[in-house]
Amino acid sequence: MLKNMSRSQKLILFVIVITMIALIVLMIFNNNNNKQEKKVEVINVVDRVNTRDEYYNVETCATKFFLYYSGAYNNDDIKYNNNTNSDNNNLSRLQDLYDFFDKEYIEKYEITKTNLSEKIPQISADVMWIDDIYRLQKRGDFSLYLVNASVVKKSVREDTKLNLLIKINESDKTFSVYLDNYIKEMEYDKLQIGDKKNIKLNNISNNLLGIYSPVYLVTDDTYAKDLYDDYINTCLYDKSRAYDLLDDSVKKEKFPTLDSYENYLKENTSNMIINKFKSYSRIEEDGYVKYTCVDSKGNMYVFRETAPNKYTVVI
Repeated sequence: MLKNMSRSQKLILFVIVITMIALIVLMIFNNNNNKQEKKVEVINVVDRVNTRDEYYNVETCATKFFLYYSGAYNNDDIKYNNNTNSDNNNLSRLQDLYDFFDKEYIEKYEITKTNLSEKIPQISADVMWIDDIYRLQKRGDFSLYLVNASVVKKSVREDTKLNLLIKINESDKTFSVYLDNYIKEMEYDKLQIGDKKNIKLNNISNNLLGIYSPVYLVTDDTYAKDLYDDYINTCLYDKSRAYDLLDDSVKKEKFPTLDSYENYLKENTSNMIINKFKSYSRIEEDGYVKYTCVDSKGNMYVFRETAPNKYTVVI
């Protein structure tokens, strides 16, 4: 066949063959690139959240959920409009709460908007303190966190534990929640730092409530003030926890018992409310970072921080 072809025809055929080979090579190259792009970062080792930005983002999601959770049962108007019909108002709050839960959690425990009040335990709390945040899994844009928290009613001395499992999609800025019954059933509460756990992370259903505004590059100024505010608020709402935050040296020298510390707070609470955060200094020490905060009256609070929001305080 080639013998009967003219020189120009042979040249055209040669160009076509070369072009087809080039296209095939290009397609293979692009396919390999696509496969590489589809590879996602996977971290399946349990670890405490040790960066400010990550901590603040999880804290933001947990706090938003808590406000709706506590508000649904406490008749608080934090996120809701007043309604003259109390029954309708409570139903609306519960239906809002439903939207926070992960689809897997809802299906597993057969939760609906009408039976949610029977399926979800009620809480009576005004304030939530986060004790620890652990990252259990990270797969690309999805991460799963175990949040150990305590909630307290202002009029009650003792606090109650509240554990949450929070899944975050960083690209969509969405999150969903699982409660303690799921955490215990999956034995996530038994995981320790360094444990490996492969957890499938499904998509988060779109809703108007499970969204958050991400925090980037938390500054020392912001962080120092947040440490100060956290301690002052703890003094106002949870004296027992505030006592636990005191550095051992302070307990030994000034407040050997909780009662002695509470007497101190009774005499100084009004000043704590009036006085405002003024300035701070930051020094890296061996094993911790020292933030020395000064209020508008010159009172000093020295925070010894070992991880985001993990500290003891010297007063």
